[in-house]
Amino acid sequence: MLLKPRQFLLLVVAIAALMTATGCGRRGAPLPPRERIPQTVDISGYQQGNEIFLTWKMPARNAASRSVQNIARADVYRLVEPAESFTVLTEAEFADRSTVISSVEFTTGDFAAKTFTIADEVGFGDRPLLIRYAVRLVNEMGQKAGFSNFLSIEPSADVAKAPLDLSADASQSAVILSWSQTLENIDGGSPDNLMGYNVYRKDGDGTFKRINEAIVESTVFEDETFEFGKSYSYFLRAVSATASGATVESSNTANVQISPVDIFPPAPPEAVTIAASLTEISVFFASNLENDIAGYIIYRSTDRDIPLEDWNRLNQELLTTNTFRDEQVEGGKTYYYYVVAVDERGNRSKASEVAGDTVPTR
Repeated sequence: MLLKPRQFLLLVVAIAALMTATGCGRRGAPLPPRERIPQTVDISGYQQGNEIFLTWKMPARNAASRSVQNIARADVYRLVEPAESFTVLTEAEFADRSTVISSVEFTTGDFAAKTFTIADEVGFGDRPLLIRYAVRLVNEMGQKAGFSNFLSIEPSADVAKAPLDLSADASQSAVILSWSQTLENIDGGSPDNLMGYNVYRKDGDGTFKRINEAIVESTVFEDETFEFGKSYSYFLRAVSATASGATVESSNTANVQISPVDIFPPAPPEAVTIAASLTEISVFFASNLENDIAGYIIYRSTDRDIPLEDWNRLNQELLTTNTFRDEQVEGGKTYYYYVVAVDERGNRSKASEVAGDTVPTR
């Protein structure tokens, strides 16, 4: 019996549905579970004093493009050799000859894309050293990723130790740091290649930052960028020149803290001059150079010889200009004046020089 087109189409659809329902077709072999081996990282490093600091940034995702929560730790490997015996190593050779010196353990996945740093203390002998480092991530199953890049460092023993006896004092214009000259390298030798010092400061709860533009060659540094009423911490590092021409810093000194308080009076106003007319006396003086001057006080007396503290104060509010007009004068009398500067914290200067003039009569 011939089927009509519509009947034929329905038959084809029914057969396809039957084959799907009964599982017709060949099944493949079960696929193995996808391994979740984390990515590798890139490391960098530098010498400071007798330590090598290694830094790396964790990956945002593992090799399977999943979250990094399955990373259990980061193993840090080190291989120390005499510098003259350097050879190119394969990963297998490096793994066989190196030693794990540190393992950074992770318990959660919140380390994704974070940066980690560890310090490795170096011992020096009679021969130059070559130290190779690498980092390897390991997941919760114990599966290891490939090594990071291999970082090779030849540490220098000609690095000065940290300076001693760092102290901090405040003046009107600067926090003054002073310390003792560095006299010894980390290997016990004399610091013939000492270039100077770098100064680091932390403001309150911030982070330490270098504040000297050029290497400080003396044992005193004045920090003029401070503010009264704030808290600061400081430390120093000596700076040495290596045989290769590079510079290496020492370890840190102990920190010193200081919270400068402005107890410093401004300088007395200068160049006080007087100009008398029939009705007034004008007092002129040079403005103080301090940047925290709040104003000035004018004092007057008709007796030059009485104590300055007994003179009359003419302005109750601080004068904010460097000119004052005294209109309470009488013709034929002589008046004497001095000026006191006052800063924003109420510190008063000593008296200026005294200037006087006689009011003319008509």
